[in-house]
Amino acid sequence: MSDAADAFDAAAFESTLRNYLQCEENDDPALSCGVTLRVAAGSVEVRATVADALGASASAAAALAA
Repeated sequence: MSDAADAFDAAAFESTLRNYLQCEENDDPALSCGVTLRVAAGSVEVRATVADALGASASAAAALAA
């Protein structure tokens, strides 16, 4: 990975994203919201996949898209 990707704090980014999207992991899949990050080598390109069983993330995601 390049220096940019090495310096990227994926855990902090995921935590901030989870907080913004009101996305909390839970042992019960019916109550869970999952975030999966992929960080590409060579630069910082983050692709986040959010699966939210309760729908709490929908309004926050809509605000991001606006």
